[in-house]
Amino acid sequence: MIALDDEQVAWFFNEYNCVGEVEEWLYNLDIHVKLTLQGYLVDAKSTAENWDIDVDKPRDIWIDDYCNQISLVITMIAWTEETIKVF
Repeated sequence: MIALDDEQVAWFFNEYNCVGEVEEWLYNLDIHVKLTLQGYLVDAKSTAENWDIDVDKPRDIWIDDYCNQISLVITMIAWTEETIKVF
């Protein structure tokens, strides 16, 4: 997947071919995109849990491993979890 600003997100699972009736492949493409982003979210969340432990991947380097929206979502989740721990 390539965004207008040239940010690229590789398929998390396998390649997708747009074949058959347009309604069918467009629906399946939507599901494929959602599963891809979900896979990256799960992966990013599990690696973000090691920010304090993993000295080779601090947050400022970790953030470049994922697309911008995934990094933003996981950073906000981590921030919320850390804030709750403080209180």
